Amino acid sequence: MPASETPSEYLCCLSKKLMKYPVRSKYGHHFERSAIEKFIQSNSFCPVTGNPLSESDIGPVNKTLQWKIKAWVNKNETEAQENSESSSEGAPQHFHCPLTKTVMQEPVVTKEGVSYERSAILKWLKEQDVCPVTCSPLSPSNLAPNAKLQEEIDDWLLFGGALPPSPSTAAKATCETSLPFSKMPTLNFQSSLYQGLPTSRGSGNPDRFKKRFAKEDLIACLDEAISCSALGRSRNSTSASSA
Repeated sequence: MPASETPSEYLCCLSKKLMKYPVRSKYGHHFERSAIEKFIQSNSFCPVTGNPLSESDIGPVNKTLQWKIKAWVNKNETEAQENSESSSEGAPQHFHCPLTKTVMQEPVVTKEGVSYERSAILKWLKEQDVCPVTCSPLSPSNLAPNAKLQEEIDDWLLFGGALPPSPSTAAKATCETSLPFSKMPTLNFQSSLYQGLPTSRGSGNPDRFKKRFAKEDLIACLDEAISCSALGRSRNSTSASSA
């Protein structure tokens, strides 16, 4: 299905779906050919105007409109594919689903250790009963959420395609060593990491990020406090010796 909103003139007046074989009634409305033919079999009026309508009042396929619809579909499918490829650029190989070739949003793993995008492998298993990678027998009941891989992908998405910094590294980088300990700013346990968390389904679950970073925030702040406290004692000791 194309990514952007479908122009209303490309939709069947009866089914409200994108038309493949648009035909025009004598009243000027376009319908999917199969939809209006089926409707006329049981009814003798136009579903839009209510005026009398028969098969002879329906024209041939509108080739011009059909061409416009096909061009629009192709354009949107191309853009969607380019966006998908762009979002996957630079991602570790094991983040990619073997079926979709894009970064997984909801990875599941088989008993053999092969991970897939959940929706993609379930669609595959509707027509096949084997693993597409190993060709071993596979059913939906053999799939389990890959929580570890989900967390790795969430981290990668959260940090813009880069590995997340460790709490100790972040604390060292933010410690204001140039200030006396007594003038250190109050520690803020509401990390800036919370700002701008992804909210779309495709970018992970923000609640999961917050739960995980709450613990890391606490560790980082404690590391920072200990480091700065030691620095303050060192400076006080130096001042006393000089006196």
